[in-house]
Amino acid sequence: MSIDTVVNTYFILLLVGAIISFLVGVGLTKKLQSVAKGYFALFGLSLLVLIALVLWFQSASAALYIGTIPWLLDQAVAIIVYPFYLLITWFLLKMIAKRSLLNDVR
Repeated sequence: MSIDTVVNTYFILLLVGAIISFLVGVGLTKKLQSVAKGYFALFGLSLLVLIALVLWFQSASAALYIGTIPWLLDQAVAIIVYPFYLLITWFLLKMIAKRSLLNDVR
């Protein structure tokens, strides 16, 4: 496996994990009618996915002898974007819950 393949796989799996975590959070928000509980489920699942993928990326990049700077930049991008993902999903869950409650009242 080449370095480009490992890096592309890493970011694709991060995206898939973020989408799955968001869908789980939305589902639990609607089912439990609580934004906080849905968000905590989203946070926990996305954190587990992030940690698992960082560990996978470390082992995959170690086998390829990737340089320190590219490895750090790839990790930093994922870790720096993560708080923005959490912030955006919080507001999206609040918006979805508000629309869901409005639909239940009608």
